[in-house]
Amino acid sequence: MPFELFWELHQREQIREAASAAGRARSAAAAVGQEIEDLRRLVEKNLMITEALWTLVRDKLGWSDDRLAERVIEVDLKDGQLDGRVRRGARPCAACGRMLGKDRLSCLYCGAVSKDVFGTAAGHPGDAATTPPASSRPPRSGRSR
Repeated sequence: MPFELFWELHQREQIREAASAAGRARSAAAAVGQEIEDLRRLVEKNLMITEALWTLVRDKLGWSDDRLAERVIEVDLKDGQLDGRVRRGARPCAACGRMLGKDRLSCLYCGAVSKDVFGTAAGHPGDAATTPPASSRPPRSGRSR
């Protein structure tokens, strides 16, 4: 009899742990679902902005859709591959010259933020940079480099 009681308690604890894990998985799935929805909205907004910009350029400069297609191919080939993607490499910080990672918007060393209208990492050395006020920069550690 005592063994059955311990077994029952063990089973209940396993069920409780499984239910807790299932609840955490549901929460994580809901968060991922919300992130996907946010990304969809962002893509739709970017498509709308892109179309608006293209119609302005086309109307003001008289460019054709073929000329746009040629320019898209040129931009795609900047990374050496015609694959429909833009891959940016590391680049020097415009303020201090140290290398920034390909996806970084701000310099780890001096705190300068790359100017980029669209909120993505600038891809060309020498892009303008601004240094944020000291109060908005992350605190520097005591280590020297």
